[in-house]
Amino acid sequence: MTEQYDLYPCDLCGDDDYAELKAVSHLTRDPLHVCKSCGLVQVIRRRSERDMVWEKDDLRRVASSFTGRAKDSADQLSNY
Repeated sequence: MTEQYDLYPCDLCGDDDYAELKAVSHLTRDPLHVCKSCGLVQVIRRRSERDMVWEKDDLRRVASSFTGRAKDSADQLSNY
């Protein structure tokens, strides 16, 4: 599944007029923008809501992989 990214308006004032903060672009994975209306700094290009929701099968698979690793680690420790 490929992630979809959407552009979002300002979380504070709802405006969509931004300027990218290029001076800090080397510090973040995603570009930061400042709202020209209210000054809020945020990431405007975010994953869609659908991509942020995990399906039950995904959760089960991740949980079972951790459970298996925890058991393997405990077994290895008991051998020492």
